[in-house]
Amino acid sequence: MRILVAVASGKRGTRFLAEALGDQFASRGLTVDVLEPGEIAGFDDYDAVLVGASLSGGRWRRDARQFVRDHADSLADRPVWLFSSRKAGDRSTVDVQDVNMGSIVRDIGVHEHRVFDVPSERMLRRAKKKPLEGGMNRFDEVAEWAQYILEQLSTHLIWMMGAAEVNLPTPESSNR
Repeated sequence: MRILVAVASGKRGTRFLAEALGDQFASRGLTVDVLEPGEIAGFDDYDAVLVGASLSGGRWRRDARQFVRDHADSLADRPVWLFSSRKAGDRSTVDVQDVNMGSIVRDIGVHEHRVFDVPSERMLRRAKKKPLEGGMNRFDEVAEWAQYILEQLSTHLIWMMGAAEVNLPTPESSNR
């Protein structure tokens, strides 16, 4: 199975988050590409897509919104999840419709929009010297969401193939 993590990363924290998600999928034996929207040549090789961007004022970056609009037909043909990053400590509520995507999110059939708190760029630089307090130093939330997506993909594949069972790698099976 091949997953695309498309990330409009104006901030290093968003790219850091996208790479952490990609690492989670790769650790479970999946093939993953983490790419900026301009680096993506097409979607035919991908079984699922995650699209992420940083939030500012409850809105996604313009290039991320445009990417989803431009590729809505291709995205609608496969399972899609959205993720957003916001500065750690920002507790504003963000709904999938709040990223200023309107009905296109419904048309694509986005499974979920998850918002992650990420440390500031200054905290990320300091984290290279010592672990961060809170924020992205504990990847539990990222790992849990990656596992949830794998479970959803398994269900989707069962439905698509009409199979009795589809076995996707788990952390336990990929470590053998």
